[in-house]
Amino acid sequence: MTDTEIKVTPINKYWIKVGSEVVHRDHPGRKMYVDRIVRQSRNIKEGDYSKKHIFVLGIDCHWIDADGKYGSGRFLTMELIAYDHEQQ
Repeated sequence: MTDTEIKVTPINKYWIKVGSEVVHRDHPGRKMYVDRIVRQSRNIKEGDYSKKHIFVLGIDCHWIDADGKYGSGRFLTMELIAYDHEQQ
């Protein structure tokens, strides 16, 4: 790679996708659905040029309680794990 080439990485390199079923580590009985992945991009100067970096700020999710109440929240990716259909 030369000095003028910029390595392009895919935006969706994370295991969490919109519409995925996830659970929170602290509440494994509550199944949630991913609504949106909140990202922020910044240009970081590296030498004579700037490079665009994308940061994940959080994952917006919603769920329905046992009482039928709608709930929503924003979580970090490290707080969420994939919902396992076979365990439930």
